[in-house]
Amino acid sequence: MENTFFRDLSILWSLVFCVVMFISLYESKYSPKKTTAISIPVIIVLSILNMAILLICGVEKTAQLIAVTMVIPTLVLFYILAKNRDGRFFFTFCLVDTMVYWVLILTNLLDDVAGLGNYIVMFISRLIIFPILLFTMYKYIRKPYHEFQRKIKKGWGIFSVMSALFYILLLVATSYPTVMMKRHDDYPVIILITILIPIMYITVFKILYSQIKLFEIESEKQNLGMQVKIAHERISSSAENETNIKTLRHNMKHHMIVLNGYLENHDIENAQRELSKITEQIEQNSYHKYCSNVAINSVLSHYNKVMIEKGILFEIDIKLPEIISISDIDLAVVISNALDNALNAVENCQNKIIMLKAFRKEDKICFEIKNPFEGNIEFSDDLPITTKDGHGYGTKSIATIIKNNNGLYSFVAENGYFVFRCMI
Repeated sequence: MENTFFRDLSILWSLVFCVVMFISLYESKYSPKKTTAISIPVIIVLSILNMAILLICGVEKTAQLIAVTMVIPTLVLFYILAKNRDGRFFFTFCLVDTMVYWVLILTNLLDDVAGLGNYIVMFISRLIIFPILLFTMYKYIRKPYHEFQRKIKKGWGIFSVMSALFYILLLVATSYPTVMMKRHDDYPVIILITILIPIMYITVFKILYSQIKLFEIESEKQNLGMQVKIAHERISSSAENETNIKTLRHNMKHHMIVLNGYLENHDIENAQRELSKITEQIEQNSYHKYCSNVAINSVLSHYNKVMIEKGILFEIDIKLPEIISISDIDLAVVISNALDNALNAVENCQNKIIMLKAFRKEDKICFEIKNPFEGNIEFSDDLPITTKDGHGYGTKSIATIIKNNNGLYSFVAENGYFVFRCMI
């Protein structure tokens, strides 16, 4: 009687890794704990069923029934648990199943070529390949794949159909009319299919990556355009305020004459009205001059008001000339983005403080914006990254503008503070 212990154990090992890899890639609508509690008992029952069929009916019958006894039940189970019940789910399901089945075919071929007859090559190769595959998937594929699913909502249908067709092709080619080990003449076709499958998935992921890059470029372009518009409005408003203040200062003499006339005639009511009018005009055009540069004044005046409203201490130490090398709009966008990031970070902190320093060094200007933060900050290519939708483009805009102006920048987290520094 043939000893199939290593083969049977390797099949059980493969089933376990198939489930673990799928759970690591797809997004459930429930918590990881609840998802595991629901799925594991079902998977155990299905695994026992398939192992029983394997022991009773043999590997050929098991391979022919696997779609009914394992694939379809797990498909239904994870579809019920899935967050995205569309092409994204079906593509993920087909991707994992195809990858696992691809490894099974590859290790079958290796074992058959070895010709030892005890399945030891099959067992050892699966014992090594599946953990490596899971580690690679979790370390390098999981995060960008989830990003693909969040940002790309269309096109998954055709990808899932392609993946399903290749999976069915592989399943039929290796299991019908008999298992491939009994059809050595078909090995060239099976090997060709096993080569085509990774090529197909590499092509799909390249397309997804290109779509993500186009999405990021378009989003960053729109975001930067909006920031430029806001910065321009703030600078214009600042210049208008400064003009209004000069006009108010010029007209103050006339206001004082009118006010004095009312007081001499004991017309207290009109005197109070005139005084209220002067006070209102002064408050409407209040403008703190931090330095001689209009762009910096406009941005800092705006954020100073915002921070006062939010109860955030804004410490400013700035020594800059009126004329600087970078354009006013670019400078306003850089400072605005940096201060927006600082505001978002300190809103939930107990220590609500943002510190800004700016000074001139030779023909360059230097900025440092420092704020406390809570939690952890992850970096990618020296830029802080975030998983929040609609966020993360500010730092990219800062980096782009500074690079275009031949400047230097750094984002660091040190001693509980997040620090942005740049030299332009």
